[in-house]
Amino acid sequence: MSLQKFIQNIPLDKKEHLVLGVIYSSLIPLGGLFGVYGALIGFAIGTYLVLWKELWYDLHKKKGKAEFLDFVYNEIPLI
Repeated sequence: MSLQKFIQNIPLDKKEHLVLGVIYSSLIPLGGLFGVYGALIGFAIGTYLVLWKELWYDLHKKKGKAEFLDFVYNEIPLI
């Protein structure tokens, strides 16, 4: 399977989560303001935002559907 086919087979919802993960990953270099642990702090903030969205907004408030794969697709760019 070619890379193009692989990307086309990813559902649109998951592609949107990947883009959001890329946006959150911009927090990692900004974490440099915190010294040696800056990248870790940026990663933790990004992960917190993803978990907040999935657990609070989707699961608790029932504004969407909480899915583990949504969390994974958000975390891929952060990792």
